[in-house]
Amino acid sequence: MVTRKYIRDYKLSESVTARGGIRTEAVYVGKRYRFEDEAGAAGCAGWLLWGSCAGWLLFLAALLPRTGASKLMWVILPFAFSALPLGFMTGSALLLRRRRGQLLIRSEADKISRRLPVCAFWLMLLSGVSALGLGVTALAEPGSVNVYDLIFGPCAALNAVLGGCGFAVRERLRTTECGEEE
Repeated sequence: MVTRKYIRDYKLSESVTARGGIRTEAVYVGKRYRFEDEAGAAGCAGWLLWGSCAGWLLFLAALLPRTGASKLMWVILPFAFSALPLGFMTGSALLLRRRRGQLLIRSEADKISRRLPVCAFWLMLLSGVSALGLGVTALAEPGSVNVYDLIFGPCAALNAVLGGCGFAVRERLRTTECGEEE
């Protein structure tokens, strides 16, 4: 489905089927994009995807045990909301892995060069706030945390590091418009 932002990048093409019906298809007529640093983008494609998968494992590992952090709203709420940017980051990393070395359409270029760094930043921020909140709570009120928080804290911190690494490679993921000769 094409969103309103990209509707002018497509035109409708009609053809007659073998049975005499009319088939309408959307054909992309917009501009094509490529990575400014093709080797850098190809280099980050694999580790961003594997890092996102590891982020999901860390997310689930942090939520499975009955931690003291699950009772603290200022700790568990930011961590729970970090699933949204992690999901979008995983989708963008999968698209980057699938389309490396090829020309991109505008919606794909936006998902990789714009959405992925923003999602990595929000993953870093939300998971970092959660890990920091758990640390402050453990210092201020040690009775509200338990031994399972030794799993939750490092998992949240590692997800924040993963988000920071994804944000750090944003320069390698820049795209530029292709000329007519390409």
